[in-house]
Amino acid sequence: MPPRRRRPESLAQLVTDGSLETVEPDPDAARNELEMARRHIDSVAALTTTDPTLAYAGLYDAARKAISAHMRRHGYRASGGLGKHMKTMSYARIALADRGIDDALEALDDMRETRHASEYDAAPVGRAVVEHDLAHARAIVDAVAAELGA
Repeated sequence: MPPRRRRPESLAQLVTDGSLETVEPDPDAARNELEMARRHIDSVAALTTTDPTLAYAGLYDAARKAISAHMRRHGYRASGGLGKHMKTMSYARIALADRGIDDALEALDDMRETRHASEYDAAPVGRAVVEHDLAHARAIVDAVAAELGA
């Protein structure tokens, strides 16, 4: 088994290793992206019973877009190439730590893998999984909204 990669400990380390790029903070784009995340959360509830796999994609995108909004507001973006979502999740675990959403942040990798399996392996997602992870996605969106004052 290959050795496990160490998780970065700071945003500066993510910039140094090329996972993140610094950019001009963009509060307007951050606000727009956060609003998209909120709409996704609202839509998930309507889709959970009729199309849980689509609902799951929505809740995952809501969490990811909220994190991306936080990044935009603070002048970061994930670098291009493979693994953009993983880079975004690494940012979240550092930038949003100690905000009372540690469980939600820990669930991000599993959420990414579940969404990936449904998207690329045609693995269906059940209603119970949607309902469980919706709480995590909502916690992330709410924490970002509170921090950004939106």
